[in-house]
Amino acid sequence: MISLGNTRNLVYVCSPLSAPTRAEMLANAAKAAAYMTKAGNEFSGRPVAPHAYLPFLLDDSVPEQRELALEFGRKLLSMCCLLVVFGTNITNGMASEIAQAQELGIPIKYRPDLEGNCYQKTGEHYDPQKKVTFVWRESEDNPLRIHDDLLLVEWYNADEGYWGDYDPDNPEDENLLRFDVSIFNGESWEPVDDASYCTLIPANADDDQLASCLYYIFRQYRNVVDRYPVEHSVKKLGESLSWISM
Repeated sequence: MISLGNTRNLVYVCSPLSAPTRAEMLANAAKAAAYMTKAGNEFSGRPVAPHAYLPFLLDDSVPEQRELALEFGRKLLSMCCLLVVFGTNITNGMASEIAQAQELGIPIKYRPDLEGNCYQKTGEHYDPQKKVTFVWRESEDNPLRIHDDLLLVEWYNADEGYWGDYDPDNPEDENLLRFDVSIFNGESWEPVDDASYCTLIPANADDDQLASCLYYIFRQYRNVVDRYPVEHSVKKLGESLSWISM
C-alpha cells in the first residue's frame, strides 16, 4: 500500500458518470464505487467518490441539481491529497476535476478502469520544480524522454527480455525497457559512450513508474555531468542502474 504522508488523507476518485440513459449513468456510479475499493487497496488515504452516491439523491438532468453536485465535488476535491483518474474516457467533468487538482497542486495518478484500459500521457511537459522537460510517447518504442539543456535520458523498447530477445511465448519472460543517455553538444544530442543499458523495468509499467524511475536515472547521470568532464567514463554507473526495478 502506498503511503501518502499527508494530513489531508482523502483520495478523490475521478471517473465517468454522464451517460445517454439513467441506467447507464447508475452503472457508472457503481463503477465509481468499485474504483473507491481499488483506490483504498492501493493508497493509505480514505477514498471518496461523490458521483458514486449523489446520482441516487440528485437528478443530473436538472441543471440546478447537477450544479449542486458539481459544487459539492469541487469542494470535496479541494480537501483531498490525491486525485486518481480511472480509465481512458476523460469526460468534461473529469477534465474540470483534473484542471482543479493541477491548479491546487494536488498530485494526480492514472489507473486502469475495470476493463484494464489506462489513460496514457502524450506530448511535452515542462516541470518547473524538477527543471526538466518530460516528452511522452514521441514514438511507439520511445515512451518517455527527460531532458534539460545539457542531458537527455530516454526509455527505449528494443524488445528485450530477461534472457536476451523478449520471448512472448515464455510466460516467465517479460518485455523490458532500455535507457539511453545523450549530451547536447551545442547543435544536437550526441549519445554517451557506455550509457545504454537494458533494465528490469517492464514495458507495460504505468506512467508514474516510468517517470519516477527514468527521473532517478536522469539525476544520477546529471550528478556525474556536474562533477566531471563529459569524457569521464560512466560505464560503472550505467551497469549499476541497469538493475533498477520497481
